[in-house]
Amino acid sequence: GSKDQLQALGGKLFAGRWRVKPHSPWNRARRAGRITMLPLGAFKHNGVCNYFDMATMLPDETRTYGQKTLDTIEQVLAEAKLLRTHQSATGES
Repeated sequence: GSKDQLQALGGKLFAGRWRVKPHSPWNRARRAGRITMLPLGAFKHNGVCNYFDMATMLPDETRTYGQKTLDTIEQVLAEAKLLRTHQSATGES
């Protein structure tokens, strides 16, 4: 999330993400294209508007912050063919 200060510090705090550590698992996975950063919007790490906040509605008022997180996870897993969505299970389009 763009308001998640901890996430923003990840590249500085976690030595495995530093470019001077090219053989770290993170950097090997990044080079192999196995890491994708997905922007969710103005999410915070903790408190109101966090990734799993199931009470606070997004500005567009269609779903909560938590529901958007879960929808995004479901989409990623379905695209990787690691999850069958309700539509794929019932044959709906």
